[in-house]
Amino acid sequence: MGNLFLYQSNRQEHLLQALAAVLGTPLRDPLAPEIVVVQSPGMGRWLSLELARHSGIAANLAFPLAARFVWDVFATVLGPLPEESSFDRNILQWRIMALLPELCRQPGFGELASYLHTDTDQRKRFQLAGRISDLFDQYLVFRPDMILAWERGEDSVSQTDGVSKTDDSWQAILWRALVGGDEPHRAALLHRLRARCAEVLSSGRIRGSGFDALPERVCLFGISSLAPAYLEVLRIVATFTEVHFFHLSPCRSFWEDVVSGRELARKRENWRRQEQADVSGFYAQGNPLLASLGRVGRDFFRLLLGTVDDGSVPVREYDLYQEEDATCLLGSVQQDILNLHDRSDADASPFIVRPEDRSITFHSCHSELREVQVLHDRLLELFQEHPDLLPSDILVMAPDIERYHGAIAGVFGTAEEPGRIPWSLADRSLAAHHTVIRTFLDLLDVLSGRMTAPQVLALLETGAVRNGLGLTGDDVSRLRTLVGHSGIRWGLDQAHRSQCVADRRCVADSQDPGRGAGEAPGSGLHTWAFGLDRLLLGHVAGPSLPPPAVCRRQTVCRPPPGPGRTWSRLVISLPVIPISLVSWPLSSSGCGSGAAASASRPPLHAGRRCWSPCWMISLPAWRARSSTAWSSCGRPSVALAPPAPGPGSPNPWSRTWSAPGSSMP
Repeated sequence: MGNLFLYQSNRQEHLLQALAAVLGTPLRDPLAPEIVVVQSPGMGRWLSLELARHSGIAANLAFPLAARFVWDVFATVLGPLPEESSFDRNILQWRIMALLPELCRQPGFGELASYLHTDTDQRKRFQLAGRISDLFDQYLVFRPDMILAWERGEDSVSQTDGVSKTDDSWQAILWRALVGGDEPHRAALLHRLRARCAEVLSSGRIRGSGFDALPERVCLFGISSLAPAYLEVLRIVATFTEVHFFHLSPCRSFWEDVVSGRELARKRENWRRQEQADVSGFYAQGNPLLASLGRVGRDFFRLLLGTVDDGSVPVREYDLYQEEDATCLLGSVQQDILNLHDRSDADASPFIVRPEDRSITFHSCHSELREVQVLHDRLLELFQEHPDLLPSDILVMAPDIERYHGAIAGVFGTAEEPGRIPWSLADRSLAAHHTVIRTFLDLLDVLSGRMTAPQVLALLETGAVRNGLGLTGDDVSRLRTLVGHSGIRWGLDQAHRSQCVADRRCVADSQDPGRGAGEAPGSGLHTWAFGLDRLLLGHVAGPSLPPPAVCRRQTVCRPPPGPGRTWSRLVISLPVIPISLVSWPLSSSGCGSGAAASASRPPLHAGRRCWSPCWMISLPAWRARSSTAWSSCGRPSVALAPPAPGPGSPNPWSRTWSAPGSSMP
């Protein structure tokens, strides 16, 4: 039979030494991998490096996450399961999206039907399906009994569960529609695992039950929170095999009933409102920092104690706590948390901070870039003060590391010797690691938004986009100058800007900084069509011809003096950028190459703007009926304004328009 070994310490290095000692005892099967369940992939990488440094080698180690480990336990004990369940959150979202139109016609779905009534492009339905799938995914982990009650036809639950009949009736109907197949989900698998465990313990026959195929030893390291269902699976596994849990705890005292002053005030208010007795005397505040910032750890500590004190599994506890050096401010704070000491008490002695004590410092910075710069300087100072300090000993944490990626790369990545510090970023999203994926997601945002000049030009910073358009880094710099001089701010044209304002997907047109005094809301000034007209007119007219008699704001953007070959090539290439962005969905919407010209713009399809590129470039009326070609100054002969097509004739501008760059320098 198994055992549960609980190791608790306020020092990660002590837990690591205990883990290395446990792994030092070889398994009976020399080819079986060691299973170490971790909170994140970054923790697994750190463990493998530290174990290799401690033991000389780290091999045949598996670092699954908690959800993956629980799924493997289900598959080992209950039989083969698919690698990917149809009840996974991402898959469940699409299944719910497909069921919503039919279910919204049934009673009980009135609120959902009212919300989706104006959903013309299915965007609301997709977002709603995502919220519901996330909710069901949490139900499977935190409320499996309620899920099983729904499957038995019980639409209501007790008030102790916090959900009333009117709140969850439609959820129960939707869930029963999702479980129509034979594939089990995690709540059903947990129920079957309980039944199998009870059957095996009552019969005493473990061989052939599936529990004999569990790993000989399972370790959990660096896990700060687990769902109750996962802890129950862990308890069942510990009944048949060794489970070693390495728990990092900041306090060695019993702190389950420690609450902050604000939380205790809310409890008193609830007791007064419900006319209950005030039992605040049974609660202790202890250390105020631990009480206010340690709620998640406190709740997990309570669940962990419930598992340990269950009595169904033999438990061995090891306390590996270490007293802190209380001579500095940081050590004093850690020592107070460790012993649950509150220095705010009237009879507590205050800590005197020495002037040279810099164990805790606060830096007020005006931006993320300045934060990273201060961090870099402070690390260099620490390396000088402590010669034995290594970059691998330093961990920098942030609530959202993605916000600081650009600043970190700009400061740490460009530093030269001797100020260069080795660095790496962990726990980043897939889109952040792959620039092409990130650019594609940015492209979707551009197509569904205001299409501002900075947004469009930012796409050119990706090498794949530049190579696809045949541009270089110098070209992008010149294009930024051209766009700025042409007056382009946001919007494809007047219709696009009016549509954005009407849909309330962007700021009101009256707040647009690119709109001048007296300009009517929704006008086409400072749009891409407006700016491209100015650039092309300036290219046709040249630097010496007078501007045509047009509107005061729609003047010619003339080329700079001197050789005009590079300027000409970029002016002709500039329309390719917005045209390429808006023309990619045309083939799927019937507006692609060869489509007949229409007197009105094509409608929106699937939430994406789908205009024929011929509407992108609209030269003024004085050129609309003629096809102008030129060959001076090295410019190739290019027809900029083809004759208007007749009824039924193909539109020569309905395909992606590109400049003949091969004949230009």
